[in-house]
Amino acid sequence: MSWHPSPDFDYDQLRNLDVYGARGDKIGSVDQVLTDTTSNKHYLLVKAGPLGLGTEDYYIPETAIDMVGQDRVVIDKTEDQLKSSGWTKPPR
Repeated sequence: MSWHPSPDFDYDQLRNLDVYGARGDKIGSVDQVLTDTTSNKHYLLVKAGPLGLGTEDYYIPETAIDMVGQDRVVIDKTEDQLKSSGWTKPPR
């Protein structure tokens, strides 16, 4: 499954949605949506950790989004894959 937003999709709609991994594990929630103005690519700043306290930040590229629902975003990575993805640093 792969998510294909319309060209005029408002990425701010994703703020505060819960983010789930490929196995259905809750990872955190979308704190911000960042846009690389050079490439026009979007990144979800996801605050992860117990009780949504944001002990870890992940910058998840829009290409990793599998599905966007009314109350959640599902990505194509498991929590373990996300931890080893290198997505803990802001995009340049």
